[in-house]
Amino acid sequence: MKWPLLILLAVAMAGAQFWAEGQAQSQASAWFRKLDRNRDGYLQREEVSRLRGIPEVFDEADANGDGKLDPEEFVRAEAILQKAKLRSLPPQSKAPPRTETR
Repeated sequence: MKWPLLILLAVAMAGAQFWAEGQAQSQASAWFRKLDRNRDGYLQREEVSRLRGIPEVFDEADANGDGKLDPEEFVRAEAILQKAKLRSLPPQSKAPPRTETR
């Protein structure tokens, strides 16, 4: 009786993760289209010049070195920024060990 429930739970969790990734990609695509002022399918430096952090990682995210970001490279730029933010956070302190009280 437990196995069907576990399988159902695993499928539901995988579906939720797939949905969340799709939502994130959809939001990134909408943001990309909004930033792409000249509607050429790429982001030039001028189009991202006012975004916090993107100009600093532009060259690193521009995988093919063409001087512009395609949608995939824009997602890469966002990921680079997220990693940098995580590295700058102070390490989490470990909680003290729990002691049982009766």
